[in-house]
Amino acid sequence: PKDDPSAPDGLIDDPLTGVASRRYLITKGERDISLASRHGEAVSVLQFEIDEFKNIYNQNGDEVADEMLVWVANTLKSQCRLEDVVARISGAVFAILSPRTNAAQALQACTRLRAAVMERAFVHNNIRYPVSFSIGIAVYGNEAEQDIEGLLKIAALRAAEARQHGGNCVVAETGAVVALAASTETAPGALGQPAAATTTVTIDEALEMLVSRQHDRLKPHI
Repeated sequence: PKDDPSAPDGLIDDPLTGVASRRYLITKGERDISLASRHGEAVSVLQFEIDEFKNIYNQNGDEVADEMLVWVANTLKSQCRLEDVVARISGAVFAILSPRTNAAQALQACTRLRAAVMERAFVHNNIRYPVSFSIGIAVYGNEAEQDIEGLLKIAALRAAEARQHGGNCVVAETGAVVALAASTETAPGALGQPAAATTTVTIDEALEMLVSRQHDRLKPHI
């Protein structure tokens, strides 16, 4: 984004993490959707909320929290294509704008990002802090909303739904929760309390259902 000559000053970067700002993602999203509408292509918006970030901040302070945000931004960027945009939306919320990416491909990206987070780990002063995400996905062409602001709103609602189910999961369709962990075990709830029981499917199962357009089967029985 730094090299985009058409972007006005102050539109580009988040000052803490160096990824794109929300304003830049909106501007780029408008262009990508306009192009996609002419060519019949998909555009995916993935919103990531860092699980339990408020507790991490309250217990460890600004230094750890800021370093974690930078680490998350760099991890997301490392797993994205050149044409994708990683942006910090607010606080501990990031988004990825991914042109020419359908729902199944977006779920695959979530799997890749989860693996990268597990492999790298965030460490501060020799202390390892577990990081996981509540993720919401919205896809241009699949939703009632067809503009970038609307897609971001849907992705945010689905990320909130993922958070309500204990985090470390993704919602690509309202009511359908896909576990990001290696198994379907329930992720811990806030402050170590058990999360509410929910039916989840694995990434591989979800991909198979999406590819075969079995959307009803993807919805959990909760």
